[in-house]
Amino acid sequence: MDINQFFSLSTCWNIDRHSSARTLVDELKQTGFRRFELNYHVTREMADDLVQMAERGEIEISSVHNVFPEVYDETYGTDSLLLGYPDAEKRRRSVELTLGSVEYAVRYGAGAVVIHPGEIPLSRPYEDIFEQMYDEGQIGSPEYERLY
Repeated sequence: MDINQFFSLSTCWNIDRHSSARTLVDELKQTGFRRFELNYHVTREMADDLVQMAERGEIEISSVHNVFPEVYDETYGTDSLLLGYPDAEKRRRSVELTLGSVEYAVRYGAGAVVIHPGEIPLSRPYEDIFEQMYDEGQIGSPEYERLY
């Protein structure tokens, strides 16, 4: 079975070790993969070099992870509200950055863009509450069911 027919490997596992697209791709290809998802830490320079590699057929890009390429502003990071900002200017910039990710995906011939559109602020720290209930063996208890 050709793994490249069904699967791709994300650059998230090795991006921190590389400052050039060539060394990034060389390491990725050692795994046997030729199809890759480009994560949001790929720099603009690397992104442009990867376009050339894809055009030459050296690699295939299955998807890019928004915001792509990397933006050095936490306002638009993966844990941001991104497309859900109440502020119109931040929301406009988020849409602009997302369209840039889509444009890169088109240049690569990628079939998808991974988008985390935002989050809904919660009134209580439910993750912490459920984690504590889990630790205390309360999964399935009436209190757990009420919160769940």
